Amino acid sequence: MTINKMPSSYRIPLFCAVTLLFWMSMYTSVPIMAPYVEFLGGNHQLAGWIVGMYGISQMLLRIPVGIMSDRFHKRKLFITFGLFFTAIAGLGLWFTHDFTWILILRALAGAAAATWVDFTVLFTSYYKHEESTKAIGTISFFNSLGQVLGILSAGWAADSLGWEAAFLLGAGLGVLGLIGSLFLVEKVESDAPKITLRGIGDVATDRTLLFVSLLAILSQVLIFATVFGFTPVYATELGADKFSLSMLSLFANVPVAVASLFGGRRWAARYGEKRMVVWG
Repeated sequence: MTINKMPSSYRIPLFCAVTLLFWMSMYTSVPIMAPYVEFLGGNHQLAGWIVGMYGISQMLLRIPVGIMSDRFHKRKLFITFGLFFTAIAGLGLWFTHDFTWILILRALAGAAAATWVDFTVLFTSYYKHEESTKAIGTISFFNSLGQVLGILSAGWAADSLGWEAAFLLGAGLGVLGLIGSLFLVEKVESDAPKITLRGIGDVATDRTLLFVSLLAILSQVLIFATVFGFTPVYATELGADKFSLSMLSLFANVPVAVASLFGGRRWAARYGEKRMVVWG
């Protein structure tokens, strides 16, 4: 039995819009964070800690968030909390210049990003099982598109109105997404198997999953050490303005959006999922 109170024609467009707003809100701060910390007087090490805190909190929370949402079947609730956290993080960054609070707020943004697992699982549940790759490709496209638009809007806001304007913009986008998330459809399979410690252990020791996770770790290390870490700092030292920093991140994210859309919806079906991973 499936709980479904909204016509299917509205579910997917609404979910895509909420996803877009979620990542736009998140990425109004990501590409400018390291230069902003140094603008406030922080050193490279402090900038690295603040940028890295976003990933540390995700690392600590993503598995517990996934387990809890599976246990209680409340993925919509976690999505709403994620958008609430993005709005609070943006508002806090606009308000404070204290490095301790900035570190805490970046951890809160990472906690918001940890709810991404609920976005993907709930969105995939709207599709047939054999269309799961198509679903992931679609939602990943709106993930990347949201990042691109967030980066562009942040660059414009910071360049025109100052650093803090980008954070305030992120808070506003988070509020819009939060409102939209209240109308998402929670789809629950009543006969879904209950999560158990043994089941968690089986998943955690799956060799294929561990290998793919290792590849994902390496990918994230490369991206956050360069594109969202110290490439913007180096560009600032070369004289780049705030909008130029957003363009740097834009050119790194547009290929991601294109690959997500075509990789999941077309190329994986034509060439095979494993081959697409190797090519990536």
